[in-house]
Amino acid sequence: MSLLMGNSDLNPYQPPQMYTVPVSQASAHPELASRMARLGAHLIDVVISMAITVPIAFATGYFERVMKQQVTIQEILLQLMIGFGAYLIVHGYLLATQGQTVGKMLVGVRIVDYTDGEIIPIGRQLLMRDLIMTVIAMIPFVGGLISLVGIC
Repeated sequence: MSLLMGNSDLNPYQPPQMYTVPVSQASAHPELASRMARLGAHLIDVVISMAITVPIAFATGYFERVMKQQVTIQEILLQLMIGFGAYLIVHGYLLATQGQTVGKMLVGVRIVDYTDGEIIPIGRQLLMRDLIMTVIAMIPFVGGLISLVGIC
C-alpha cells in the first residue's frame, strides 16, 4: 500500500489540514484590485489622454487626413509618439514614484510587484505592460478584446 500512495504517513481518510502563513509573509502579497476598479481607472486615463490628443489631432488636420485616407506611416508614428509623450507628461511622475496613473490614484489602486508589494520600476511598467498591450490592441478584430481582458 505504501508503494501506491508514495508516503506511508499519508492517511486518505483524515480530515483536510489547514496550513497557515505567518503574518510577515501574508502581508507581502498586496490585495488585488477588482476588475471594475481596474476598468474604471483605465477609462479615466483614456478620457484624460483623449482630452489632450484629440485637440492636437484636430489642430494639425490629422483627423481630416485620416478620414480621407491620406496619412503616411510617418504621420501615424508621429501621432503615436505625441500620444506617448502626453501619457508620460501626465502619468510619468506618478508611475515612477507611486506606481499609479491619475485614474489609478482616483480609484485607489496601484501597480506593484505581487511578490513583495514594491513599486515596479517605470521602465519595466512601460515595456512590459503598456508597450505590449498597445501593440496587441492594434491587431484587427481581436486586439481590442484582448486589450480589454488585459485591462480587467
